[in-house]
Amino acid sequence: MRLAWRDIVRNSRRSVLIVALIALPIAVMTAALVVGMSRIPTAEQTITRELGTTQGRISTDYLGNGAVRQGPWGALGLVEFEDTGAQPSATAAFEDLLPSDYQILPLSHVASVIPQTNSDLYVATTIGDVLNPAFDGKYELLDGRSAQAQNEVLASTGLLKAFDLRLGDDLDTAAGTFTLVGTLRNKTVDDYWPQIYFAPDQLPAVFTQSADAEEYYLVGSQEPTWALVEQLNERGLVLTSGSFALSSEESHTQWLTPVFTQFDASSGVLIGFLALTEVGLLAGAAFAVGTRKQQRELALLAVIGTETSTLQKIVTASGLWLGLFAGTFAALIGIGAGLSFVGYRLLQGSASYVGLRIPWWWIIAMIALAVIAGVCAAFLPARAVARQASLAKVRSTATQKESQKPLRIGLALLPIVLLLFGSALAVNAWSRKYSVTTEAQDIIGLLTVLGTVALLASLLLLSGTFIRFFAANSTRWPLVPRLAARDSARHLGRSIPAVAAVLAATTLSGALLVLTASTERMNHENYTWEYNHNQGVIPLEQREYVPASEQTPLGLSTSPIGELRYFEGSQVLPVVQEVLGTNDTAQVLQGTPSSHRCWSLEQQAEERHDSAALESCVAWALAEPSGHECYLADDNWPLEPSDFKCEGSMATGNEEELPALVVGGESELAALLGRAPSAEALQMLQQGGAVLSNPVFQNPNSSATVVSYEPIAQPTFSTQPSLRIKIEPIASHEIPAVVEAPDKPLDYYAVISPETAQALAVTTVDRAVLVTVAEQLSQAQDDLLQGKLRPILGEYSGYTFELGPPSASSFLLWMMVAGSAVITLSAAGITAGLALADGRNDQSILASLGASPRLRRAISAMQLLLTTVLGTSFGLLAGSLITVVTLLLERDAMIEIPWAQFTVLIFAVPLCGSAAAWLLTQNNLPIVRRRALS
Repeated sequence: MRLAWRDIVRNSRRSVLIVALIALPIAVMTAALVVGMSRIPTAEQTITRELGTTQGRISTDYLGNGAVRQGPWGALGLVEFEDTGAQPSATAAFEDLLPSDYQILPLSHVASVIPQTNSDLYVATTIGDVLNPAFDGKYELLDGRSAQAQNEVLASTGLLKAFDLRLGDDLDTAAGTFTLVGTLRNKTVDDYWPQIYFAPDQLPAVFTQSADAEEYYLVGSQEPTWALVEQLNERGLVLTSGSFALSSEESHTQWLTPVFTQFDASSGVLIGFLALTEVGLLAGAAFAVGTRKQQRELALLAVIGTETSTLQKIVTASGLWLGLFAGTFAALIGIGAGLSFVGYRLLQGSASYVGLRIPWWWIIAMIALAVIAGVCAAFLPARAVARQASLAKVRSTATQKESQKPLRIGLALLPIVLLLFGSALAVNAWSRKYSVTTEAQDIIGLLTVLGTVALLASLLLLSGTFIRFFAANSTRWPLVPRLAARDSARHLGRSIPAVAAVLAATTLSGALLVLTASTERMNHENYTWEYNHNQGVIPLEQREYVPASEQTPLGLSTSPIGELRYFEGSQVLPVVQEVLGTNDTAQVLQGTPSSHRCWSLEQQAEERHDSAALESCVAWALAEPSGHECYLADDNWPLEPSDFKCEGSMATGNEEELPALVVGGESELAALLGRAPSAEALQMLQQGGAVLSNPVFQNPNSSATVVSYEPIAQPTFSTQPSLRIKIEPIASHEIPAVVEAPDKPLDYYAVISPETAQALAVTTVDRAVLVTVAEQLSQAQDDLLQGKLRPILGEYSGYTFELGPPSASSFLLWMMVAGSAVITLSAAGITAGLALADGRNDQSILASLGASPRLRRAISAMQLLLTTVLGTSFGLLAGSLITVVTLLLERDAMIEIPWAQFTVLIFAVPLCGSAAAWLLTQNNLPIVRRRALS
């Protein structure tokens, strides 16, 4: 240990480099742990943020559904409905169940209307005594004072920023004008969300009656009993109390939104492993250079009788000390960075972070990981130098006898790699077949990690063989590449670490590139297109919750039943055309009525307890021909996802905003197709046929079967589950049909002409106004359109425009290429510097023989070009294979190789690395040259 410490101090530059290499990924992972753990609340923090210091909270979310059964975590955990046969209660009556000393603090959550020029905005509003001391820990007054007058309110800082207000300014709402006197923080909501806080007596009772959610907090000296919980559950109420939650063995985190998914964890482990691999290889290269400079001193120790194991321990101990120092230093840096970031987010009012948490056991594990990395990095150089036990070997260390052992081991590992990856895929397929995927995840993960390790080890062991192969076949090469190849083969001790470092860096880069490209492709292929790109639909079927005459001052409904209202296209079309630009179009889309109408009628009948009022409600669809079923596996995924029976428009049979059967002509068909329709399709419309959106609904005789059915009727399920529910038709009509699929899989069955609809007695209504714009509406146009539609369609009206899947994937890939190039060039630069330091004597000999600086620079550049090309190629191959295997573990995986980005990496990184080697090679070597000439 003492000799190792003296060696660390004497070679301070090399030691600092090794410490920095090990510390960097450890610091990043430590900071990520601090940030991640600060997002996961403890049980006590969860209770305080939700309940403050109260004894509990009674929630009315489940009221009206009958009795419920809750767990110890109440509304924060699992709540189940229980059918007791009793009539559900519609009122929250529970005061008779509470102890006499309990005080009830109600909180109501509504939405305030803030009038604007073009439209009204809705802001979340809380009504209650939020500054009551019982709410300490749940609410916090940030600035100003409490509201004391009837016209004073509190607000979040987000509301002040959104409306450019300051404390003391007036806020106009539909309920009146109020003065902002203080800013309040809700510990469960981000500060940037606009919020208004009213006192209970500031507004009429109608506001609390129209609340979206009501909560009652209990303040008292006694803790609630479980008997009280059972009584409340019988009335459909749920009690959340810290006395039950904190004493429960049930984990609170299982009911919280997960911070890290299993995919995130797996990806994090893979990235961390590859990062540590790169660090170990770079640090190993640094150790290798250092030990070769120590060979004379260590050989002298061997001559005087020092055992080989002792020589090895000296170098290994250096790795231990440096790893420990790097881990400790990185942990301090990571903790500081993580706490600084979390502290900043807390000051910004982020509810995602619950406080400053340092996971000490994980930090200790990170330090241990750094120590292991240091020892592993020093192990191979220590073993190599320990074998040189005489001064003769010191003088002949430049040449080493070629060994076939690495080649044999590398080739032997390749079938093992295939076996491990194949076993992972086989276990995954077996677990999916027998529905034991959860139990098999650990085995699959272990096999994948072992396969990754074996693959990287195999490529590393084979890299020396490739370098020797290039050197052996360089006879006809020009002078510079021939000398570079032969020198690289002669000094594998510095060539292989250079290849290994670049390989590790590009493996990580290649894996991320393939993963990103494949994910983007899957997102694009599986994207649910509601309409064509830059198209929007304004539904003419709107749910009206309350007539205008019964609206409260907040603009909210007091009616429990939402009724459907139907509008004519002529009422909306002129307003839309007034707002749109000259290159935009709008047209009324006619078709069959929505099946939502039937469900609305059923809901109203149940609310009024009058089943006789439910009239027969008919919807329309296309029948699925026999043999066109898309059968599902046990995991509810299609057995053959790529089969045409499971793809395309209406593949699931679920109707959304578009009519199931669109009634129109050429203009409607063109708008849905996203292109001009074919002559065959137009002829079919004129001949009384249908233009189908999906071949799955076409009969073998080139026809389609139009059926009417009752949507609320009990569906019929086949023995083998299918993607589309079997329709029991009331009536059916077979008409000729041709398939003309739209550019995007829109949810409609077919287009038929008005004459065909009349002949088939198909009910036709104005369903929507279809808007096609040349470019996305500006915010001013959007606000104007919203403001003009609300008086016509009601305040709950809305529309959406189809913008398509995210289009930044190509930009993201090129940004990743740039980041990957920086990481890889950093690794190449470090290895270049180490190789130049190690080959300084060779450079001096070339200079003494008359080699010009330009020749020596060219040889150094060509050596690094050779190693980086080999390392980059191996790394991209390994990263791609690892990611492909990982993706194949998923159902319906799509694999995309970003060839353009790979090509740039293969060419750009070696060229930049060669340029760095050219610049780093010294022109003058005065001291070494004098020694060589003497």
